[in-house]
Amino acid sequence: MALSRTLETLKQQVIVSVQADKTEPLYPVLFPMVETVLIGGAAGLRLADLPLIRQVKTRYPDIPVIGITKPDVMPIDPYSQVYITPTLQEVLAVIEAGADIVAMDATARPRPQGETLSAILAAVKQKASQVLLMADCATLEDGISADRLGFDLLGTTLSGYTQETKGNAAATENCPDWSLLESLTAQTSRPVILEGRVWEPTQIPQAFAKKAWAVVIGSAITRPHHITARFVRAAKQSQSVD
Repeated sequence: MALSRTLETLKQQVIVSVQADKTEPLYPVLFPMVETVLIGGAAGLRLADLPLIRQVKTRYPDIPVIGITKPDVMPIDPYSQVYITPTLQEVLAVIEAGADIVAMDATARPRPQGETLSAILAAVKQKASQVLLMADCATLEDGISADRLGFDLLGTTLSGYTQETKGNAAATENCPDWSLLESLTAQTSRPVILEGRVWEPTQIPQAFAKKAWAVVIGSAITRPHHITARFVRAAKQSQSVD
């Protein structure tokens, strides 16, 4: 498979997910957060806000952007519903905003409006063949199916975030799904991105040793309330020991 310049740029690099819910204090200042992580050396970005994607691609046209959409209000049961770029309309909106890669839920869960993943993929390939498509997977079966459908790259993004996987070891231990990464790299032909619960710098060389193409990091860098909560939990655990 011939690799695009975008994928070559991201090989063995860190991609930072810069996202915030609209109710969070950081939401109005996501662009300064983007600039901050770029200063730190991020090679690419994962963004969920269409105006932010446009702003970033205008200011930094050479920085690869993985674009998605997410609902303003999360579903009551996110484990059973598709909510990451779920429809063709939303995929096309992300492309129009300027994303180089569009990521979408590639699980077997039913999609809104009765759409199918294969139909969305075919339509996008016809309308915007220059854009890369990333399959956010929860299982090896998701990845194998996405590979066969023609996705350009795969991600471990949804492991631990579906009904089927929410109790798996990676979710329980709050760590990357190393097993899924190894299975996807061994049994599919696409570049595989490690994403989900990457908390420690030491996990980056581990990921590359396990043949991850790149690593996406989100909360550990750009969600201060999650970072703070980890330290607070550690403090409370220490107090309970005393």
